[in-house]
Amino acid sequence: NAFCIFMAILNAVMCGLQADSEVSRAYEIFVDGTAESEEIYLKSYFWFQVVFTAWLGIEFLINLAAMKWWFILGQTWKWNIFDVVVFLLSSLELGLASGNKFSA
Repeated sequence: NAFCIFMAILNAVMCGLQADSEVSRAYEIFVDGTAESEEIYLKSYFWFQVVFTAWLGIEFLINLAAMKWWFILGQTWKWNIFDVVVFLLSSLELGLASGNKFSA
């Protein structure tokens, strides 16, 4: 349980750093017309998101296998549904981001 909490906090910190980086880059483009290349940072944020989404998927499958029908009928069903929604949205975001990165 502590590892899951750690992963959630780490993801929140990384999302904040990514947002700051993207806003700074957009501001530089607005003011100067160009921005220094931060491609390595953008790639590292992307791959961290891949790892986090994979972790969410693994956690979801483990919980589903362990709880079976209690996954949606038990006392924590609201949190379980929330986890599923976060996983699906994160997967969708990754799919859209990877489509932008790999299309020419």
